[in-house]
Amino acid sequence: MQAFTSFTRDAFAAFRAAARPGPVQMLNLIRLHERAQYPDEREASGTDAFAAYGRISAPVLARLGGRILWRGDFEQAL
Repeated sequence: MQAFTSFTRDAFAAFRAAARPGPVQMLNLIRLHERAQYPDEREASGTDAFAAYGRISAPVLARLGGRILWRGDFEQAL
């Protein structure tokens, strides 16, 4: 299983160029590590690392016309 999502610049350009009848909506179903796995080995929980990602990415989404519609807390893994 792949540990992270990766795409090429060309793949993203093709995605952006595609004609769509409405907005793009995305749902991330993720599982967080108990401890974040940073290359520099800094200490953080997976939850704290994901919260930091949200704080950084939300302003970027806003500049591009996007927004976070809903965010929930973990309840149970299926």
